[in-house]
Amino acid sequence: TSVTTPSTAAVNALKKLNIKKIYLFTPYPKKLNDEVIEFFNKEGFEVMSNSYFDIESDIDIGKVDPDYLYEVLLKMDLNGADALFISCTALPALSIIDKLEKKLNKIVLSSNQALIWDTLKKIGINDSINGFGKLFSAN
Repeated sequence: TSVTTPSTAAVNALKKLNIKKIYLFTPYPKKLNDEVIEFFNKEGFEVMSNSYFDIESDIDIGKVDPDYLYEVLLKMDLNGADALFISCTALPALSIIDKLEKKLNKIVLSSNQALIWDTLKKIGINDSINGFGKLFSAN
């Protein structure tokens, strides 16, 4: 049986796109945000910069308005980063990835996007899918 998790899917997606340096965004409190940075560092990625919302509850994270998230992420200074990685499966980021990539001119990845991509790959579906970022057109 093939198994994937948001974290292994994220690593697989970053490697697939040859990304070494990321700007990390999480909705988490500082302690958890720092653990995510540590995870990526241990996996061999360089977190150039990061920011976070400091939200405790997954339910509240799920209530974040995608349009608000989009506005916040547009203001990030991605200088030196190959990509923006949006962490957390509860954060509604999937619908804004394509729009962000076009506006920021950087690859944008999210936990759910990576998880869906990795799952499809594991079951042998490698079709390019438009509208959800460069990751899905890289197949």
